Amino acid sequence: MSVSISQIRSWDLATLVSSADSADTGAQTFEDSALTVTNGLAGVDPSWDGDSRDRAAVRAAIESTNLTERATRWRAAATELRTAAEQLGLLKAEIVRLVDDAEAKSSVVGPVYSVADDGSVTVTAAFRAFYAETQGTGPGIGLVQEAERNAAQLQRQLKLLLANASMGAEYADWKITNALLGVTAEERPFHPTEAIPKPPKPKGPRIDADQDGSGPKDYDSVDSGLLDELGLTALRAGARFSGQGTYKGGLEQSPKLLNHYLKNKGLAYAVDVDAVLGELPRAGERAEQQAIQMFGKTRNMLPDGYTGPVVFEGVYGGPLGEYRADPITDPDWYLALGTFSFESTGVAIPSSDQQGYDLSYRTTVYDYYNWETTEKHWYPEPSDLNDLHRAGWAQNFDVVGTSSNRTTKLSLPH
Repeated sequence: MSVSISQIRSWDLATLVSSADSADTGAQTFEDSALTVTNGLAGVDPSWDGDSRDRAAVRAAIESTNLTERATRWRAAATELRTAAEQLGLLKAEIVRLVDDAEAKSSVVGPVYSVADDGSVTVTAAFRAFYAETQGTGPGIGLVQEAERNAAQLQRQLKLLLANASMGAEYADWKITNALLGVTAEERPFHPTEAIPKPPKPKGPRIDADQDGSGPKDYDSVDSGLLDELGLTALRAGARFSGQGTYKGGLEQSPKLLNHYLKNKGLAYAVDVDAVLGELPRAGERAEQQAIQMFGKTRNMLPDGYTGPVVFEGVYGGPLGEYRADPITDPDWYLALGTFSFESTGVAIPSSDQQGYDLSYRTTVYDYYNWETTEKHWYPEPSDLNDLHRAGWAQNFDVVGTSSNRTTKLSLPH
C-alpha cells in the first residue's frame, strides 16, 4: 500500500542527513540508527521479522570486521543516507507542490478540486453545481468537463508519485542495509514488496455491448413464449454440441468460455494470460512495448534528478493495449476472446552498473464475453447466441487474468 499525502508531509528527511553525519563522527550507534531511519518515515513499515533480521545480520557483519573495514562500510552507508534524503526529498517536494497547487485553485464559489489523502482528486460539488446548472448547459458544462479531465490527470499523477515514494523509500532502505553489510546488489538483490497500483478495468466494452443490445442491461430482458422456448432449447443444445465438437477438434480455450457462458452464472472467468501472450506472440510484443512506453512516460513525469526505481501503470486500449486474434491463424483465441484489451504495470529498478534499468511487469487482460447482435438471417449464425443472454438462459461475463512476472532490460541513451 502506498504512503498517503499526510504521511509524505510528515517525512523529516533531515534525520537521514543527521544519521549520515553521525557516521563521520564514529558514533557507535550508527548501525542501528542507519537501519531504522527510513523505516521511521511514516508509511514505511517493513515486517518486524525482516527488520530484526537485517539488524542482526548487520551487527554480526560489523563485529566480524576490523575498524578500517567498519569505517568503510559506515562511509558507504552515510553516502546512501544522504542520497536517500535527496531522492525522497525530490518526490516529497513534487507531491506537496501538486497538492498545494490543486487545493489553491478556486472559483467564485470556492475551491475547484478536493484532494483526498490517498491522492484521489475530485471536482467539488459546489463548482460542479454552479457551472453546470447556474451557468446553463453550454459553456458551464464545458468548464465542468474540463475540470473533470484535469482532476483525473492529476489523480493519476499523484497516485503514481505516492507509489514511487513508497518504492523509493524501500529501495533506499535496501541500499543502506547493503552498504552496512558490505555486499553488492548481485549478492543481495532488491526484491520490492511495496504494492504496485493497477488501473481499473475498462468500462468501454460493457457500454458498447449495451448499445449493441448484447450488454448487461439486456440480460433476461425478453419474455419468451412457448415457440421461442423451443427455439432457445434447440439453440442451447446446438451450442453445447458445437463446443464439444470444437474441443475434440483441437480447440481448447473457446469451448471452455462457451460452456461458462451457457452455465448462466455471470461470474468472472480467469483466463491464463501466460497462455494468451505465449500463443499470440504479437500481443505479447505489444504488452512489452506498452510496459517500456509507460516506464518512459512515468520517468519523464518524475522530478528532474530522481534516479531511483520507477513504478509505472499501464493503460487498457489503444495501439499497445488491444489485440484482435486472427480467425485463420488463431481460431481458438478468436472464438474465445475476439478483440480484448490489456495493460502492463510494473517497476523498473536501476541496474547495478547504473547504465539502465531492469524492468519487471505483469500484464492483465480484460474482455467482456458476449455475442454481438447482427442483422437476423434465416440461417444460423454466431450472433444468435445473444438470444440466450436476452432470454436469461445464458449470461455474459468478464474475462480477467494477470500474467506471471515478465522482465526485460533497458539501456539509457548516452
